[in-house]
Order: sequence, then structure tokens, then C-alpha cells
Amino acid sequence: MLSQFFALHHPNKINISVNEERKLWFKQFIKSFAVVFFVYFGMYLVRNNIKAATPLLVDSGRA
Repeated sequence: MLSQFFALHHPNKINISVNEERKLWFKQFIKSFAVVFFVYFGMYLVRNNIKAATPLLVDSGRA
């Protein structure tokens, strides 16, 4: 399912309108933008959680 979602689909028609070409391009752009956004957001959340947990990790290492 995910492989189909991220698969690049090239139009088979040679003579497509500029409007159709823009719609196809925008769909592919939104897919890649969403992936980059969610990966960056996830990294941001993990960074802040590790920063907050550092004192606890240091204290548990000394015990």
C-alpha cells in the first residue's frame, strides 16, 4: 500500500494540458513535502524529549 502511495506515476499521454500537468506535479510535490515535514517534526519531538530526559538518564547512570 505504501509503495503505491509513494510510486511516481508518469502520465502516458503525450499531449496533456498545462493544467493537468500542474495537477500531477502538485500531487507528487505534496507527497514529498508531507514526508519531509513529518520526518522533521518527529526529529524535533525526539530532540526535545531527549533534552528533557537527560538529567534523569544521568542520575540513573550514577546509581
